[in-house]
Amino acid sequence: MIRTRPLATLLALCLPVLAVHSAHAADAAVDAASDASKPFPFAVAWDDASPSIIDSSHLIPAPLTGGPLRAVGGHLVDQAGKRVRLLGVNLVAGACFPDPADAPVIARRLRRLGVSCVRLHHMDSNWAKPNLFAMGGGVAERPAAETMARLDALIAALADQGIRVDLNLHVARIYGAELGYPKLPAGSDAATHGKAVGFFESHAIELQRQFARDLLDHVNPLRGMRLADDPVLAMVELVNEDTLVGASHFFEDLPDPWRGQLTARWNTYLKSRYPTTSALLAAWNDGIKPTGADLLGDGRFTSGLGGWKIEQHDSAKIEHGLEDPAGATDRPAGRMLRLTPVKIDGSGWHLQVHRPDLTLVPGETYTLTFAARSAAPRKLNVSTKLDHAPWSGVGLNSTVALDTGWKRFALSFTANDLAGAGNRISLVLGDSAIEVCIADVALKPGGGGVTLGAGQRIEDATIPLLDADSSPAGRDAAAFLIATEDAFCQDLRRFVHEDLRCQAPVLGSQASYGGIAGLRRESRMDMVDMHAYWQHPSFPNRGWNMDDFRIENTPMAKAANGGALFGVAQFRAAGLPFTVTEYDHPAPSEYAAETVPLAYAVAARQDWDGVFLFDYMATSDPAMKDSRIGAFFSCAQHPAKLAFLPIAAEMFLAGGMPMATGRATLEVPAAQVTSLTAQRIGYGFWRLGGAAEEKIDLLTQRLEVAFSAVPAPLITLQAATDAPAMAWSGGDQARVLLQAPRVAGAIGLIRGQIVDAGALRIAAAASPRDFAAVAIASRDDQPLTSSRKMLLAAVDKAENSGLQWAADRHSTTHSWDGTVQVTGVSAALELQTTATALSVWALDGRGVRTTVVPSTLGDGRLRFAISPDYHTVWYEIAAP
Repeated sequence: MIRTRPLATLLALCLPVLAVHSAHAADAAVDAASDASKPFPFAVAWDDASPSIIDSSHLIPAPLTGGPLRAVGGHLVDQAGKRVRLLGVNLVAGACFPDPADAPVIARRLRRLGVSCVRLHHMDSNWAKPNLFAMGGGVAERPAAETMARLDALIAALADQGIRVDLNLHVARIYGAELGYPKLPAGSDAATHGKAVGFFESHAIELQRQFARDLLDHVNPLRGMRLADDPVLAMVELVNEDTLVGASHFFEDLPDPWRGQLTARWNTYLKSRYPTTSALLAAWNDGIKPTGADLLGDGRFTSGLGGWKIEQHDSAKIEHGLEDPAGATDRPAGRMLRLTPVKIDGSGWHLQVHRPDLTLVPGETYTLTFAARSAAPRKLNVSTKLDHAPWSGVGLNSTVALDTGWKRFALSFTANDLAGAGNRISLVLGDSAIEVCIADVALKPGGGGVTLGAGQRIEDATIPLLDADSSPAGRDAAAFLIATEDAFCQDLRRFVHEDLRCQAPVLGSQASYGGIAGLRRESRMDMVDMHAYWQHPSFPNRGWNMDDFRIENTPMAKAANGGALFGVAQFRAAGLPFTVTEYDHPAPSEYAAETVPLAYAVAARQDWDGVFLFDYMATSDPAMKDSRIGAFFSCAQHPAKLAFLPIAAEMFLAGGMPMATGRATLEVPAAQVTSLTAQRIGYGFWRLGGAAEEKIDLLTQRLEVAFSAVPAPLITLQAATDAPAMAWSGGDQARVLLQAPRVAGAIGLIRGQIVDAGALRIAAAASPRDFAAVAIASRDDQPLTSSRKMLLAAVDKAENSGLQWAADRHSTTHSWDGTVQVTGVSAALELQTTATALSVWALDGRGVRTTVVPSTLGDGRLRFAISPDYHTVWYEIAAP
């Protein structure tokens, strides 16, 4: 319950006796009303093991014994059959190969903060220095002895502390000239990360097998066993963020011999279905109707924009004008719409031209035709989608290649089951500053027939690759890609389990890569994994420019029903362990303090098996030694994130946040996965079950998807029987309450108000943003009301002292300069308790007591005030 009152009244209610108890407390109460959120330096110790309340080592048994984890009964278990949850972080690139002297320090600090698993990521990236192949980076066929020895030392140090590892196989290894491959188009996923190729190319598949053997069959001399047999191994990821199903746009840039290999596989698949070219064409053109009347009206722009809308968001800007394309070769009819991006901000959808108010009939085929050219070669995404949240695709999602000459395009699609009234056509322009002209646009019912070019025959294996779409030919393309991807994952999984005799669970890739087909693929593996970011930075001019980027910079607490966490929850497969191995609210977000408490509270309610922050650090020099936030994702010295890790450990590892008792199950017909993929349902597949997202409560119902023989997608909802342990108010309220017996707190726009969160009442002083994250957890397995040992964390924000915000607070300069500074929280707190004696202390960066915080205990309430004057993010409440 939340009540808004004048702050003087709040403080009077919550601190009736503090003013006479202590002059310091009285000053804190008075100063709170005018507190300007003074920043102060705060660094979490990187090499100190002093006994303190923040130490979570007791929740992570060490050393590890037995064998690798297994997937049993829908969860991860150890060799004794005991459930194991993973509170994880990522070590990225060179951070996987620290100096052996630093490895034990890294492991001790992680365990102390509550980390029980480390994901070994980007070990194979050529840009990483060191990487698995060489200290100086690059690509080779086999691991280097020096970096392998460093990896051994790290794994041994982690195992000694009871910390497991998630082994990533192919992340970004480039199949380039060093491995005997052709040069790829610059900037393509295959060129920069080796994407898609590894699913079908024979030598790439063999290289992946050898890489798995080199790691899993390797005997760590410090452990005396193979990694495949070591209890340190939590799970194995085959490929990171990769899909063939979702990469059809990649085919046009695919050089030989790769294009030839994939085309040969495609034709082999077609021959298994159609005996002749005539039979293929008959099937692909079955039921095709002639095109009807244009539904758009004035697609030649003879009287203005003809219903088209120019859409621009935030700082992205575009200029437009209508002109006669006179004099152009192969000129289109009518006038052309010239679209000139003036400023892009790294988010393609921020610049669009769209045609709203369309009604599309589910199951009907439509053909969109248009002419287009560009000032220089570029791509243009064309789609049909809902004209309202959640903006789900309704059938068309194609990327076309433009050039300086006019090209004509005919894109046929079948409207999917999400279509109806309120649809739009969107042309997305914000991913390039290159000018585009479009003309002669029409949308007509019917069409979609296939004609083959000269020499294209199934008998000669020369049928070209096609996009997966809702036409009969597109459905065959979808089925082929799904089968190819699935066969790769199943074969490499079998190789890991049988040839390498590894018991650890294996996943293919992240389930959303491939949409509903991606989830189906992963449901046939040992476990399911997802990635999610809240407001990932975008780069308007050059990718991954640390000094030129944009972030949205709003709290996820403002989102309805879970924000990014709702998106990942929809991809859990029934009966399998579920993890989120990348999750973050990247720096320099001013709301990063919500990252950890929200992620692990939701993970506990959803009964997930692991959540991994991305990342911890990405350099071989321990970034945790630096008293600054080093990059977008680095949390090794990010106090707004580290502050809540011990509380997350209590919520997630120790069961302080109970599992939700309700359930929401979506049953998807297994036989319809191909057609749903061809319809480009994407993230919207839950809406097919007859229940919109707003009917599902992430905090009281555990989400899962089951593939079965039901005739149509169906959602069943089981109501919760437990008391609400969390409450989420999005929109202008923008706050989340934690109100479990052992955990309490509030995150969001809570300042200047009284907030009742379970056993804790918070009266936080107003601030310019009114944002804060405050949480308390029992550390003796008792309810807060009877606990004698508790940890409180309170943060407004953390950022480097050199950082300077632009006026719109969407971009910064000098983001990574200076030392980290914390903006603290001034608040009066009241804790319900049966204790007869409790004291409060402010803690330093080691978690060690520094200052007694004045408090009073009476009438079953402990009352005290916190303030930035204590220069801390942590407070201990305990029996003296």
